[in-house]
Amino acid sequence: MEINKLEKRYSSAISDYLGNPELRSCLVLSNGQPRYWNGVDLIRAKEHILWTSINPSGTPIAPQENVPFNLMWDNLDESQTYWRLLKQKVAPVIDICGHMDLLPIHIGLENKLHKLLFSKDNLKERSLAVDLLCASQEMIEYLQPKLIIHSNSSSRFLWGTEINKGIIWLGYILEEVTGFVPDCWKEGKGCRKLYQIKGLHPDSIKTIKTTNLHGTFLLIDYQVGTRTASKSIGAEDVKNLWQWVLKNQE
Repeated sequence: MEINKLEKRYSSAISDYLGNPELRSCLVLSNGQPRYWNGVDLIRAKEHILWTSINPSGTPIAPQENVPFNLMWDNLDESQTYWRLLKQKVAPVIDICGHMDLLPIHIGLENKLHKLLFSKDNLKERSLAVDLLCASQEMIEYLQPKLIIHSNSSSRFLWGTEINKGIIWLGYILEEVTGFVPDCWKEGKGCRKLYQIKGLHPDSIKTIKTTNLHGTFLLIDYQVGTRTASKSIGAEDVKNLWQWVLKNQE
């Protein structure tokens, strides 16, 4: 999938739902249009490392502000805590790492986003989440990263961590990995899990029920730039994890 096609898919999906007063009231708008953020150097992630979060990480931009949809690492505003800390974390692998927000719409409070988009009672908003996530998933499948680091543990269910509870979404079949134990796994530094993708659930939102990500490793980590940021994986651990992945890939 080309980057401009991804942007068009997002824009089309969001435009379809702007007429919903409840959803519109939660969106951060600029001149009547939703503000969004998505990619950073996405193509660098192809067959390498993709860092993901859930919704706009940093101050989002408006479509009409003439800022590239897929910015480069060198062009990020490091006065923003998220980007400054993230660049420090990926510094050892920045040439082979891209960043993506799975849901590129800006809603002020994340818990409100969860309630709106992921509740079975909000069918219209849930459809918006499906449309946006389908576009994100198609891009991720195209990139075929060997390692995905998802830095938002509260949205880990999107990947398929709770399939056994009937919560499917992207619907990857995950197998927990216990062989990699860096410093950040030690007692007192929080709890995170490393998985390997083994397939795709038949009820995944993905239209074609096959995946290019068989064997990809998925780390569920703490969110960068928040009160749990000190627990997030550090630069040395990112480098070590990548080296481990290369040795243990299928």
